[in-house]
Amino acid sequence: MLALAKTYLDKSESLQFRSPFAATRILAAADALISAAEHQRHLEQKEGPPPPDSAEITRHVDRVYFRLQQADYFVKQSADPNGQTIEDFARQYYQEALRATDKGDLRTADECAKSTDELMRALENLALSTALPSKPGPGLGKP
Repeated sequence: MLALAKTYLDKSESLQFRSPFAATRILAAADALISAAEHQRHLEQKEGPPPPDSAEITRHVDRVYFRLQQADYFVKQSADPNGQTIEDFARQYYQEALRATDKGDLRTADECAKSTDELMRALENLALSTALPSKPGPGLGKP
């Protein structure tokens, strides 16, 4: 994920003057990938903050499921060569969150759900990077 983030950081920088909107969206995708990796890194640490309660984590995992349903759409919209890889990571972390929830491993469930959320944010921003930015309309109260 970090290697992909570096790729998108470089791409964002190269698009900065040609297409600032796309550059901003790609930068947001890179940021989301870095955040997803950080959540996985939290699991390697022995100590950490206590996870939220079981009911809150279950609700979060449920929300992530519905968010994950948008993955195919975002991959197709972005036409990004790494989109499918990011989607695969998101699905993998979602499955890990489910398994951890079933086992009562709330910390793993929480971090994996957060990683899935971040990966979906990356896919959404890659899809948005292909959209044309909206043009500002006339100001209010101006003739």
